[in-house]
Amino acid sequence: METRTTRDRTAAAPQGPGRPVAVDAGTIVFSQGDAADSVFQVIEGRIQLSMISTSGRNAIVATLGPGSFLGEVMLLESSLRTHTATAITACRLVAIGPEEMRELLHSHPDVESQFIGHMLRRIDRLDADLADLLFHSAEQRLARALLLLSENCPAGSPRLVRVSQEALSDMIGTTRSRVNLFLKKFKALGFVRSSAAGITVRPEIVNACDPLPARVKARPAAEPRADASRAHRPRMAPASVHAFGRASHYGSGQTQAAIPG
Repeated sequence: METRTTRDRTAAAPQGPGRPVAVDAGTIVFSQGDAADSVFQVIEGRIQLSMISTSGRNAIVATLGPGSFLGEVMLLESSLRTHTATAITACRLVAIGPEEMRELLHSHPDVESQFIGHMLRRIDRLDADLADLLFHSAEQRLARALLLLSENCPAGSPRLVRVSQEALSDMIGTTRSRVNLFLKKFKALGFVRSSAAGITVRPEIVNACDPLPARVKARPAAEPRADASRAHRPRMAPASVHAFGRASHYGSGQTQAAIPG
């Protein structure tokens, strides 16, 4: 869900190239495998990106907000859509064709800078997701996903995340029953509160993200060996990757530079 989020749910509408597109919640903007013929920029609302494996398994890989781009693969020759994009809420988008996009990036450095920043955050997020998968448990991945989703909430409002347990299981690569089990644990610890409206996330959930939570006491140091002929060497802690402060794609909403006319 990228770390630099704004609390404004609407980006500045472009006045130049591109075709305005309005979609309702639940609308599929494009599907995996379709021919890629345009880049979309989110002006208002939220878009979910998902992928389906050859075995039919679905995975949610990103949630994008105002100012984000999607469908960038269009800039490659003879490209096909690698994701399915679905509107989570009612959205206003701008569809930009390949030649228009190339001209825009070439002639307007501010738009080029914004687009490059978006792509760098995507790469950073992929690195963070890989580290998350390799080094962290499903419970820690769920805590991180909830934390990142909650960062997109408007300032001054409760951190209410409207997401189903099935969607959360698709995000972190586990089963719905395990997500339900972890949520019950988080609720008992006071990290979340569930209601019909969604999941309210408390800042303390960061304690569940840490591979070595602060609430777990460190083991006391081992006593030195009595045999003085052998030097006492303290055990080295294994290296770990801590990706929880890194860019997130789950709730992108960075401020957008208006596309010139």
